[in-house]
Amino acid sequence: MRSLLTGLMCAQAAERRTASDVAKLKRLIADMDIAIAAGRIAHYYEINLEFHQLIGRIADHSCAHRVYNDLIRETHSLRRSLSSPGQTNLEHRSIVEAIECGDAELARRRGSEHVLNGKARWKASIETTAPAAAAI
Repeated sequence: MRSLLTGLMCAQAAERRTASDVAKLKRLIADMDIAIAAGRIAHYYEINLEFHQLIGRIADHSCAHRVYNDLIRETHSLRRSLSSPGQTNLEHRSIVEAIECGDAELARRRGSEHVLNGKARWKASIETTAPAAAAI
């Protein structure tokens, strides 16, 4: 569900973005890069939330944004453990490229894939952590 909503909001953001919106998104990506380089993953996560909230505001689809926020609140504790913030931020860049170009379909696809990739990374981290924990 979150994948579909993210894709929808990215597509609408591509249709409604301004140059100022794109500049703000790029600044947040740069801030996430700095947090990653400094090993400040908790700070990265907070900026990540801000990045996705900004896309929701740019999209201006109140229903999708509200449901998305509800899902984020429900999964917040699970999502705090990011195993590949660098990869995640590369995906953010590709989303912003599509938004900046105004390519709604590409933005939708990249937004949706971003969430699905995150889920796959999370599942992989659980699968590698569980056997190690069981061995203790």
